[in-house]
Amino acid sequence: MHKQFPDRPVRLAGIDVHSLWINSKTLELAGIGAEHPDPVPGMSCFQRDPRTHEPTGWVVETFTEQQVTTKLDPPSPGALTSALTGVLRFERRAHHEKKQE
Repeated sequence: MHKQFPDRPVRLAGIDVHSLWINSKTLELAGIGAEHPDPVPGMSCFQRDPRTHEPTGWVVETFTEQQVTTKLDPPSPGALTSALTGVLRFERRAHHEKKQE
């Protein structure tokens, strides 16, 4: 995501509802870097590069997710509509393709 969206914040919720995937711009806007502490080390944390200690963009568990989401503006209604339209389009196509099998 870092290369595809270098100038806009991106956050994707994991299907497990216990993690987020965020890009570098999101980390920057939330003020999260190598020196930022994990809320509950080993349990609710920012996964980090072992060499640099920089967060990789994988955010684990609710306390850490809240450190990111509370510092960002919520998505606009237009952005939500666009995202949901894309999901519905994908779902329709997947359903149609499954019926063709």
